[in-house]
Amino acid sequence: MIAAWNRFWFAPGRVELVALMRIYVGGCLLMKKLGLWGLHRVDQIDVRLRFSARGADAYVGNGFRDPVFDWVPRLSLQEMYALDQLQLVGALLLTVGLGTRVVAPALAALHLFFILHSNWTYVHHNNVYAAFLVLLAFAPAADHYSLDALLRKGPAPPRRVTSLRLMQVLVCAIYFSTTFGKLNHGWLSGRMMEVLEANDHFRGPFAPTLWAMSGPKLVSHFTLWAEGICSFGLCFPQTRLLAAFSGVMLHTGIDMMMPVTTFSYQMMSSYVLFLDPEPRRTHLCAPPWLAWTARGLDWAARLTVTTGPLAVTTPDGRAFTGLRALREVGLRLPLTFPAAFALGLPFTLWGRNTRRGAIAA
Repeated sequence: MIAAWNRFWFAPGRVELVALMRIYVGGCLLMKKLGLWGLHRVDQIDVRLRFSARGADAYVGNGFRDPVFDWVPRLSLQEMYALDQLQLVGALLLTVGLGTRVVAPALAALHLFFILHSNWTYVHHNNVYAAFLVLLAFAPAADHYSLDALLRKGPAPPRRVTSLRLMQVLVCAIYFSTTFGKLNHGWLSGRMMEVLEANDHFRGPFAPTLWAMSGPKLVSHFTLWAEGICSFGLCFPQTRLLAAFSGVMLHTGIDMMMPVTTFSYQMMSSYVLFLDPEPRRTHLCAPPWLAWTARGLDWAARLTVTTGPLAVTTPDGRAFTGLRALREVGLRLPLTFPAAFALGLPFTLWGRNTRRGAIAA
């Protein structure tokens, strides 16, 4: 038992997924700072910093702060605005992975300062940022896919998987806690959704159509289903695709209807932590136009791409051609994953299996 525990938390392994999470956390923070979020506001998105997007009063505090944090210095609007711009620069540096050993801890400290400075920032997406930024501050997050890695001479040193495990446990804990908290009459009956709709929490051009198609009970029950299966299903290969698909559908729907800023993008990005830790183990042989497209969409570094007749070999040695090959590629690309998963539902699996040797040839 102790040996299994030690292997789970402290075994040496690949940490490319931690580096990918650094990119996604930094990218989401950039979206937040520039105001580039919210499918429910696609008709009004513009690029501006957070202070001008939501108004300065919400970030100065004006006394709205827990007395426990009175020791935190109160800053003027100009000083807070300067720190906001500094956080924007830090998010950019974190995303590209430049000076990460300094930038990640500084960005985590700055984000925690914003949270302590005013109770207005006690919201779920800011708390998720805080947790991931603190973990990234102590993780080997720049060993791969970073400017630091390009500037470093030689390969990355061997690492333990501890930071990856901590992030995986964090994601499952977030989903489990929110599912457990919603196991009450308000959610099971759909009453909570009715309250949200009555108080104008559903906004944007998509909200009326989605609400008319679903209704309070379906939305409530699907929310419980998706969050519940993500709390454990992401951990097991047999349920991982279903859990990720459910989570993507849930968070996309939330982002189309409700002003939750970047929370949906943060949670969907965290699914990268549960991918196969070995990068580029799926081999795609494809015509030039498809190979070029796949390389451009392969943000999670899942594919090794060559040109030739369409064929795919998966990490477990299975080989496919035709539409089944396209589906296998789509399952590994973030933008095409939901549609590719839907094509894999019963009676829609096209294509044929071939021998691995034939594809290699």
